[in-house]
Amino acid sequence: MSQVRGRFLVREEAAFAVRREPPLTFVSRVLTTSGDRWERAAAVLILVAWAQDTGDLLTDPDSAIRACAALVPLPAEDPRPTAVLLEALSDPHTADHWCDAEPLPQFDGWFRFALLRALLARTTTLEEVLDAALALMPMANDFTVERDCGPLLLRAFPDGNAGEAALTDAQRRFVSAIAAKDNCWGSIGNKITWLRTAGLPTDRASFRVLLANPGRAAGV
Repeated sequence: MSQVRGRFLVREEAAFAVRREPPLTFVSRVLTTSGDRWERAAAVLILVAWAQDTGDLLTDPDSAIRACAALVPLPAEDPRPTAVLLEALSDPHTADHWCDAEPLPQFDGWFRFALLRALLARTTTLEEVLDAALALMPMANDFTVERDCGPLLLRAFPDGNAGEAALTDAQRRFVSAIAAKDNCWGSIGNKITWLRTAGLPTDRASFRVLLANPGRAAGV
């Protein structure tokens, strides 16, 4: 355990144990007094776990804190979390390394996976998340399909009708990005179920034929 994480957990446990301050007061104090990104991010994620209002943190100077705050299911009509998530996912590699010193205990896997999950929960169309999807594709591979490419395929083709109608511009751009990514076409079969559910071919050659077919162009 790193010194940063250890120090934070000791302080948290001590505050709770002696009941000198309520949990939310402790978290609020960390957010306002700590200059450590890991501590502040961990505190925000405690608020997320407790479904507390993190709206004030959506304008925090630290992009990592803003992104953590956007993970709370704030009212759907509030556009700010969506904008913060899109900003974070415009550079998913940087987002993944916001807290390199020690993984945040609330996350299972890379930061970008949690951000994408939250973004998909706050949106309904592929067009809304297309920029994020295209930014994520260079990092996608057969081993990450359950957390990036797969859910995005369901967003792109929610009715499983990829083989029944002309591709929209957004669908074509996303499918083209998958076709171009060598690491998405290895021998690991994780992707096959997702492709079948979307109504897409499960081999790369057929994928490319679909994209090259003029009759599949959007609007045709």
